[in-house]
Amino acid sequence: MKDTYYDHLGVDKKPASVDAVCVGDQHEHFCFVELKGWKNYMAHRSQQKKNVEETAADYNLVGKLRDSQRLCMELTSNPDLFANMPIVFLLVTDIDVNENGLEWFADRLTDLATSSSSIYSECISNSRKTLDSEIHIQHDYICCKDFDKHLKTI
Repeated sequence: MKDTYYDHLGVDKKPASVDAVCVGDQHEHFCFVELKGWKNYMAHRSQQKKNVEETAADYNLVGKLRDSQRLCMELTSNPDLFANMPIVFLLVTDIDVNENGLEWFADRLTDLATSSSSIYSECISNSRKTLDSEIHIQHDYICCKDFDKHLKTI
């Protein structure tokens, strides 16, 4: 939708945006959803140009949130769109943010000999650190498999 909107306006450089927007199942929160995967990063760790901390620091979460809010207000022609509904920022990843990585490693026993759970923990902690330092509204860091369950609570 963003591309179509800005193409119609003739904007060449489109602003950053989150990956999805939705309303929580309780219809009490407007959710901005950013998807960030770590499994592929970990599988090809030796080929990465940035370390985990640099990768997480480059998320640009605050810019994506700000630009997404602006886009929503422009699309609805309503500058007060978020006045009556609290906003939640959800950072969603493909690894279990509440585990030590054992489930991921169990699926990849051949990689276990050369990998450790430290990289897994590093991915989780650096993503959480970036989220906590950039987003100053209600926010959560969740695994994609828990997304539907989490959405039911907000």
